[in-house]
Amino acid sequence: MRLFGRVNTQVTNEDRPFLFAGTIFTLAYRLPVGSVPISGALLPPVFNLSPPLAMFVMDVYDGSILADWTEAEDVTFGTNEHGFAELRGRYPMNLYQAFTFYNLNDPPHLVVTDGLKKVYEGRLEDIGIDEQGVAFGAFGYWRALSDLRVSALFADSDLSNWYSLTDDEVAGVVLDRFEVDKYNRLYAAPKKDETYSSATAYCSFGYRVPDLSLTQIERVVFNFAFDMPSPWKVELARCDADWSELSVVWSLTGNGSLQSGTGHAVDVSPCDALRFTLFYNGTSATYTGESGDDYFRLTNLVVSAFDATDVYADDIMKVLVEEISTRNPSQLSADTSQIQSPGLALADAIYEDERPADIANQLSVLGDDQDVPQPWTAAVWEDRRLQFAPKGERANHWYVDVASLQIERSFQDVVNTAYGVYRENGRGNRRTAEASSGLSEVVRMEAVDTTTTSAGTAVVHRDAYLSDSSVTRPRATSRTLGLFDRRARSTPYCARAGDYLTLRNLPPDLGELNNLRTFLDRQYALQRGNRRAGTRT
Repeated sequence: MRLFGRVNTQVTNEDRPFLFAGTIFTLAYRLPVGSVPISGALLPPVFNLSPPLAMFVMDVYDGSILADWTEAEDVTFGTNEHGFAELRGRYPMNLYQAFTFYNLNDPPHLVVTDGLKKVYEGRLEDIGIDEQGVAFGAFGYWRALSDLRVSALFADSDLSNWYSLTDDEVAGVVLDRFEVDKYNRLYAAPKKDETYSSATAYCSFGYRVPDLSLTQIERVVFNFAFDMPSPWKVELARCDADWSELSVVWSLTGNGSLQSGTGHAVDVSPCDALRFTLFYNGTSATYTGESGDDYFRLTNLVVSAFDATDVYADDIMKVLVEEISTRNPSQLSADTSQIQSPGLALADAIYEDERPADIANQLSVLGDDQDVPQPWTAAVWEDRRLQFAPKGERANHWYVDVASLQIERSFQDVVNTAYGVYRENGRGNRRTAEASSGLSEVVRMEAVDTTTTSAGTAVVHRDAYLSDSSVTRPRATSRTLGLFDRRARSTPYCARAGDYLTLRNLPPDLGELNNLRTFLDRQYALQRGNRRAGTRT
């Protein structure tokens, strides 16, 4: 069974109870203290043998141990889809000791271990002092992705982000001598009876990365049509952020006939801006043709921060890791070995003043290049390394025997039909065709809004959303006889959000719940987990 919800686990030196609970389901379990007959079997006393958990406060820079808080009281910690989550507890100490932690400028590192592996690590953010000691709270290092605000270009196909430059920005530009159109294209044509020369009367379209962008422009791809006589000329130039020309990277001179290209790619040395300029490359002359007879047109422009054919979500995640680990090296590892690629090319990925956590969440729901697109997840687990992978890929498998079961379902959040919403340059919103999961005759529809200008990408987003939202999620409460891994070891504090849980002993006939037969022998992912540890576990 695949259970979507939160895991609450308690482990004490008395009866080692633990509880799985969540907004979607609740799975409760409490073991007897000794060997008590259950359904004709004895509960082995080995269930009472739990490895002790230890907790340490460590210097976040050099890793030295500042304090041993293994004797802390009322400690709870948990996981969620983004890795280690919140830890809370109390530790008795005098005021002098308490203020040594209260006055720390940077949050120290807090780690919980069972002697063999880390079962929690986070940064100690909350400190409260009273007459009984210190109440403390820590959060997993997913928080590192919310410390910064970033702006960056990765890929952009939105023509509305191209400017018609003015004389204030580029000397010699005289826009009113051209017919200019930016509706789903960049178009310029000289007007009849206007005068042009190589010294003045230019038409320029410019693109610039956001201020303080983490990235620069390294490639531009476009379709072009240039139907003008000599000596009319068009140039593409690298520029700085103030539109000053750095170098010309592409140019074309008119020959009196149509010159065109599709998917033309130009790799450029990193720069902050690009500028297409149309001008008469000769001495002053009056244009005598009809307005619109001769023209320059650009379509399907894609500006990229990478000198590669396509941009993928993992490219973006690696840039974010580099930025965070450089600015806050103690908060996130620079290791990107656990970042996988969804294989889905992105046409639009540009961000301004966003938190890296929000960008990661947006990328997670876009899907991948599989026949049935699946949602992905971003999380920070051991050693402060960011993981980006399909949901459930890194999950452990746990087994329980059910002693009692209460289960319910709701149709409220089910969506079985969806369509994607995307942008068309200069034409507002467009919509994909509807898609249906076919799992219910009652149509429950959602519009999946995206920021892309690509209809194909919007279809993938739609399908990924539908695959994750078209089935009912059970809400259940179950008393069980243990939580075990594949080797029959019982370490409930090691269960994590996203793990798989198999209820091994459900009967084939569920009586009044027979409408949930597909619930049998299935696996349900635990989306959130909490554990509770006693003083000596």
